[in-house]
Amino acid sequence: MTEIRFYYFETRPLAAVLYAALRRDLDNGWRVLVHCIDAKMLNALDDALWKAEPEGFLPHGRTGEGDEEGQPILLSASAEPTSGAKLRYFTSGADLQATLAAAAPPPDTAILLFDGANEIARDEARALWATLKAQGAAPTHWREGDDGEWTKQR
Repeated sequence: MTEIRFYYFETRPLAAVLYAALRRDLDNGWRVLVHCIDAKMLNALDDALWKAEPEGFLPHGRTGEGDEEGQPILLSASAEPTSGAKLRYFTSGADLQATLAAAAPPPDTAILLFDGANEIARDEARALWATLKAQGAAPTHWREGDDGEWTKQR
């Protein structure tokens, strides 16, 4: 069963939060798939990862551009399961439920990143949380601290 985590951030933009998480994941040797809500967000995140400091560059690709299996980090605006990544990030609004239902094999961990300062994103996350709980899932809530580390909330 997939572990589902909700990551709540407020002080940094999504690209900065995701960059830090992906850096850690890459350092651990994990393959990651990032599901974006749409092509606009995918383009923005792709651009942010390309423009990172030279020593901080994160090798990544986009679905539909070839060599998806060879990419340690793959960005996608599609709910189609790709890359076999065991860790998947979902940006606010990305269809976590449908994507997980279609994933074969399912990822070990799915993380929904949402901006707690954005009322719409926060309300969407709350609604998804309630739906998942009603379906018998046991999602966990994590909050970003001032030091950039994630702490599991009670």
